[in-house]
Amino acid sequence: MAKLRRLGLTERQLEMNHFWSYFTANQYDTRKVTWDGRKVLTQIEKDTVGHSAVMPMGHYAAGNQFDDVSLDMRLPTAPHHLTRVVVKRFTGLLFSAKMHPTVSVPGDQPMQSWIETLCKVSRIWARFLQARDIGGGMGTVAMSFRFQAGKPQIDVHDARWCTPTFMDRATGEISKLEIRYMTPREEQRDGVVKIVWYWYRRIIDAQSDVVFELAPVGEGEKAGIEPNWEEEKRSDHGIGECPAVWIRNTPTDEMDGDPDCLGAYPIQEAIDRLISQADMGAVENADPTLAVSDDEMKLDAIKKGSRNAFKLATAGHASYVEMTGSGIDSALKVADVHRHNFLELVQCILETEDAAGGSMTATEVERRYSPMHERGDVFREQYGEHGIKPLIGKIIRATSRLARGGGVPTFDQATGHRLVQQVMPGLAKMPPGIERFTDDALELTWPDWVKRGPVDAQAASGAVASARAGQTIDKQSAMAYLATYFDIDD
Repeated sequence: MAKLRRLGLTERQLEMNHFWSYFTANQYDTRKVTWDGRKVLTQIEKDTVGHSAVMPMGHYAAGNQFDDVSLDMRLPTAPHHLTRVVVKRFTGLLFSAKMHPTVSVPGDQPMQSWIETLCKVSRIWARFLQARDIGGGMGTVAMSFRFQAGKPQIDVHDARWCTPTFMDRATGEISKLEIRYMTPREEQRDGVVKIVWYWYRRIIDAQSDVVFELAPVGEGEKAGIEPNWEEEKRSDHGIGECPAVWIRNTPTDEMDGDPDCLGAYPIQEAIDRLISQADMGAVENADPTLAVSDDEMKLDAIKKGSRNAFKLATAGHASYVEMTGSGIDSALKVADVHRHNFLELVQCILETEDAAGGSMTATEVERRYSPMHERGDVFREQYGEHGIKPLIGKIIRATSRLARGGGVPTFDQATGHRLVQQVMPGLAKMPPGIERFTDDALELTWPDWVKRGPVDAQAASGAVASARAGQTIDKQSAMAYLATYFDIDD
């Protein structure tokens, strides 16, 4: 923690870094004691020991040297990483190949075809897959776009290192996005290679995108003193609005939303402790303990194994003591209870088949998965209305503005910034009215959470046949009802 603070992290960044560590599965990286009470070795040190059978400098092989360290401060041997599984599950539900929305412009087919091309060349759904992982893991994500050789490129930004300037905090509309973090570089000083820290800084606003030269952090620099920033690269895009969006994972008026598993992290650590304790019990007791009852026998002289034998006195006795496994079973049962509570808290269902092993109709699946789908609806609203639509709208308006000069460079009269007139051929033919386009014209159509299959179609057909036989519905109503089961649009 002290190291993180030295890296210039604010309280907000420290909290988001804590959330993110559970998704990246490195929340235990700072633990220095193994589960069995030894000092943690790095992978390089483990390889050294395994290769040479010699402990590295500064370590010794004495066991149980940290027995006084409580289990919640040790490195688990078998962490479950349930947070990562949950975040990935929700991300797949939103932006996998079969689940991402379709973007349409009702009543304007030329515009819709152009937007479909835009989504394809910008690889927008792959970018939103990446963005959703970040948003679900830490609560917020930022996305921006730029043009490279006339092709729109979408960038995903780690919200820990971003500071937005809001135009409207409620909607998340921003006028400026500053990206700033420390980055290490290896430099040779006085004949020794050292790690030197530098500031990276980039500012994106309505008129320009500026990347500054790396600025040295320095030693003991006083808080609030800014480095001497010098521009390295500058792009005066002149779009007229900030080409970036700020997406919060959950509805809130605060700067950041909540991660998927907020409040469930202590449960995950409890699961990891129980599984690790069960794992250690199984490993340690897989080799049975030898029990010897003999006053004359010296225990340090005994060699165990099927190829060794030892002689006991007439009244002596020796036997192997093995565990019953009841403690391990109990630990795993409690871990299952914690896992159920974790998933219930975050409204995520991971099982894909019926408990009885039989097929379920769509209605039964919807009923069982309804808590997860309800939360998924919230995510669709956040990433759709505050992410997809405003981002596409900004790209469309920027593309229209950049191509308006017909390939001849022009200058913004207000700022004097040069406007680069370059759009890739696939997007150069713009549909009529694109200069007046607004986000409200976009419509997102998300697929159904549950796909109806043959079992559902058969059940629906039987119900319609019975209703028709009883003359309770007419033919048109029956066909309209069945259409969705057979993927019939009209």
